[in-house]
Amino acid sequence: MTLDQYLKENEISFSEFARRIGTPHARTVERYVKRARVPAGKMMAAICEATGGAVQAKDFFEPSSPTSAAA
Repeated sequence: MTLDQYLKENEISFSEFARRIGTPHARTVERYVKRARVPAGKMMAAICEATGGAVQAKDFFEPSSPTSAAA
């Protein structure tokens, strides 16, 4: 599952998710969602933990589906 899908399905804002993963910047989460940046190390682990494993490292490297790209 992509981070974008997870946030939409759970109705979580970028700023709320940023707080949950320990970053003060909603823009950081937005960059992860738009695939402009890939989280590394501890941040990747924080995302996996905050999503209960629904979003994993591999999800940032799989090609996006046409539905995701159009959104």
